[in-house]
Amino acid sequence: MARSTPAQRRRAALYRFQVIASLLPPQLTRAERSERLSQILRQPPLPLDGQPPPPLSRRKVLRWLKTYRQAEGDPLSALEPKVREDRGRSRKVPPDLLAQVIALRERGPRYSVKELLKRIDHPEKDRVSRRSVGRALRQAGYDRRDKRARVAALRKTPGGLPPDWDMEAWEADFPNEVWQVDSTPSIWLAKGPHREHAVQLQLVNVIDDHSRLVVGGGFVERLQVADLLSLLVPAIARFGCPVLLYVDQARIHRSKILAEGMARLGGQVVLGTAGHAPGHGKVERLHQKTESTLLEDLRLSPVDTAEEATRYHEAWREGDAEEVHTETGERPRARWERILGNVRIPSADELLWAFRGELTRTVSELGVIRHGGQSYEAPSSHRRAQPYRAQIRFDLLDASQVWIEDEDGFHACPLHRVRSHTERRERRRKKAKRSPLHFSSLFEEESSPSWEGEDAPST
Repeated sequence: MARSTPAQRRRAALYRFQVIASLLPPQLTRAERSERLSQILRQPPLPLDGQPPPPLSRRKVLRWLKTYRQAEGDPLSALEPKVREDRGRSRKVPPDLLAQVIALRERGPRYSVKELLKRIDHPEKDRVSRRSVGRALRQAGYDRRDKRARVAALRKTPGGLPPDWDMEAWEADFPNEVWQVDSTPSIWLAKGPHREHAVQLQLVNVIDDHSRLVVGGGFVERLQVADLLSLLVPAIARFGCPVLLYVDQARIHRSKILAEGMARLGGQVVLGTAGHAPGHGKVERLHQKTESTLLEDLRLSPVDTAEEATRYHEAWREGDAEEVHTETGERPRARWERILGNVRIPSADELLWAFRGELTRTVSELGVIRHGGQSYEAPSSHRRAQPYRAQIRFDLLDASQVWIEDEDGFHACPLHRVRSHTERRERRRKKAKRSPLHFSSLFEEESSPSWEGEDAPST
């Protein structure tokens, strides 16, 4: 029977009076009172709120009876459960340790209890359990909703969760079988010398489902296909290509370049649907972990650019790889290294051509190819008298050149460079050095025109 509020303690006192009411008449003999007490213990009265009766003993009932008779003033108030004098104060957590935890929680409200204990310096922090610290924080008014409690409550709601849907039951059979990629809004960067307006960075995490190893990720200002590949390609170059890359229905994940690039490396992109994620929330729980660790650190120590925040993410995931995971009981890096001898790392040439787009563009009579707002110079062998269409390949991560295809393969086309005034003047000067050809000299027998170099006629 709950007794934390005054109303609940009053209801407990009323029930205790209901139990001892039949024992109060003074005319009862000792035998009659003993018989009624035995009857109460065999069949306790039901509480008025419909809850099952609490366990009763002879000693407890007689103590209630004695308290009621010896009460001064309101005897019903004497039957109310007593509130502990140390209520609201933890008896297991040292006060100075709790003070340090509360001070850090006020600075970083998103830190979990584990991260709070990791960041304080106290000799007793390894002796106290995280559950005791969490309970002490709740008693002090610093409550955080427990996700497991929310899931348990959701299961009890009709239609809330399927009965066979377990958030922690499924996992891939071996490392690199399934990678999951997801993004979430994160910290804000203020306007200043690096940008005209404040921008909210997008955090991208790439996680191996079996080992829980964060294989890649980082921060970007605006998540596009090129930004996603700039974080995914280094992960593939280091850990190999996964069999399946599980993503949601975002537009960038449905990109043809991503799907064809993964197929060239031996992988496949799988678009998930709501409620059918194979990882059952692993990457979402990783987002929650970064919220209470990495992002909270970045809020306390602000950064200026997405690249600087990404370097913090790299250091964070290296440390996370060596921490024992609460679900698997192992370190993510050690779990992934079980396939270290069997994993195939794509070659540099494979990665060079895997995620490159392919399309048709017009080559002008001057050999200029326009793509993505840039102009590129085709080789001299690809210049024609009239514009024509040609197949080109381009790299989303490097716009310095494109490649044009013919029967001999692909040829690099660098950015079209506009010649300076000095270069154009030098070309005109070289042309002026050539000996002029006069019309009258064609009819003079002794004199003949002198042809030099490349202007000499062919015989």
